[in-house]
Amino acid sequence: MREGTDSSQESRCRIALIRNGLPCPKVNWKVRLNNGKIALLDMAYPDIKVAIEYDGRHHAGQWLADSKRREALEDDGWAYIQVTAENLMNDFEERALAQRVADRMSQRLSKPIMLCQRMSSGRIHIRITSLANGSRKILI
Repeated sequence: MREGTDSSQESRCRIALIRNGLPCPKVNWKVRLNNGKIALLDMAYPDIKVAIEYDGRHHAGQWLADSKRREALEDDGWAYIQVTAENLMNDFEERALAQRVADRMSQRLSKPIMLCQRMSSGRIHIRITSLANGSRKILI
């Protein structure tokens, strides 16, 4: 699990994206909204305004606040992708999530973003390590 993340599920989500060939999103990205409030995004590709939020189980009051926050982000031009436990339950669902993110990135960049063949655990470890130590950069 990466330092500064809030949950193991957020880390699983980020690893699923990387494992399928997407660049590592920024974590806990702060956004100042047009309404003056600051939103802390679980994950983001800030250059193209794609937000990825992991939503666990919570009570109805939290759901309403999250809904209003999502509205404010979308009003500010952010593409919002909601992730739940179901999106991380198996390789097929993880791939579908990565494809959803790639599709949003493609829309924002006006060019196709292709997924790679799913990486093995060994390859993903090497890729994450090289990204973390700065020896390799992934560009979108």
